[in-house]
Amino acid sequence: MFSDFAQRMTHILTQNGFRPVLGEVPYVFLRQDNGVLYAAALMDAESMDSAALEAGTDSIVKGLTAFGEKAGLRNTIFFSVAAHSTPSEQLLSRLNAQDAFYSQPLFTALYVANLQTTQLHRDLSAPTDMLGMDAWLNEALGGGAEAVAPTAKAGPAESLAWSAKGKAMAKRKAAAEKKAIAARKNTKKQQALANRGVFYRSSERGQSKRVWLTYTIFAANVIVLLLMELAGGSESINVLLRFGAVEYKAVVVNHEWTRLLTAMFMHIGVMHLVYNSISLYIFGTRVERHFGRVRFLAVYLLTGIAGNLAQVFLMDGVSAGASGAIYGLMGATLAVTQRTKEPLEDMSLYMVVIFILIGLAQGFLTPGVGYAAHIGGLLAGYLLGLLMCSGSQASN
Repeated sequence: MFSDFAQRMTHILTQNGFRPVLGEVPYVFLRQDNGVLYAAALMDAESMDSAALEAGTDSIVKGLTAFGEKAGLRNTIFFSVAAHSTPSEQLLSRLNAQDAFYSQPLFTALYVANLQTTQLHRDLSAPTDMLGMDAWLNEALGGGAEAVAPTAKAGPAESLAWSAKGKAMAKRKAAAEKKAIAARKNTKKQQALANRGVFYRSSERGQSKRVWLTYTIFAANVIVLLLMELAGGSESINVLLRFGAVEYKAVVVNHEWTRLLTAMFMHIGVMHLVYNSISLYIFGTRVERHFGRVRFLAVYLLTGIAGNLAQVFLMDGVSAGASGAIYGLMGATLAVTQRTKEPLEDMSLYMVVIFILIGLAQGFLTPGVGYAAHIGGLLAGYLLGLLMCSGSQASN
């Protein structure tokens, strides 16, 4: 009986966009739609005891959870169907768990299919007929009765309890449907950005909101400044050169190319660090969340080096600071907002341009500021931002 039911259900699921991933009991099928993973498992409860049934379900749940996290999916909905010719009370008791649908590591809807009476029992904490699954199961059972709740003796008190529970479930269902609509809108927006060639990482897709790399760079800058102050002062030329500041003779004549890297973690005075740290927070956090840590670090280091190169060849004197890298982040943000015609989080193209113009103006008008590093880092960041957008378009 189970094999016939499984065969009919397999045909129905494949006709509705599911694909089989396990060709033996339990039969498992997957379908991905608008960033949501739907999974269905058909289990022969007649050949499995309760322990094996629970173990099989738990194993599938863990696998789906891991897969969803790795694939960056927003939600996973799992339909667990146990089929039996004469379901026992113990089997039906699986459906009695309070709010079972909402208490799992992923949204799990439990079903028990009675192959003898073609009756479908379901967990009523789950929204009704999600994706049409109730109708499909009834069709596979041979057009049996509507899905029903587990049988129980109900008096007046129990009826009132079921009524209150039904109202609560209706509220949760409405909230779940509202969330699904918002998720679909977000997916369409992401797809539009992808079509424009933007590498987009949604926070719901596993993109971590923790921008620890930006904060690590900030901490490194603070530590280096403290060490410089202890060594004689961050404004001392000797200290600057000893810690790795850039200067034409040291870099070009003496071939101390590592200064192009070390100088971007040094600052001349506390206020220099404060200004750069504010800009690092504003632009670094957004770029790291948008492009990811690897691309963020590439932009930061490469544009910092480009800015220091420009400073070495275009301006005289000893120079240090993260300004080239900071302007590189501004350039990458400019490229993204210009390419997508959408704000990067809450940072619009207009705001980015205003930040850049004010910063460049201050650099030109303030004596002793290495504006060559600003321009070099800005141009390098803009080009890298365009390159990463184009690379994402090609991968899409």
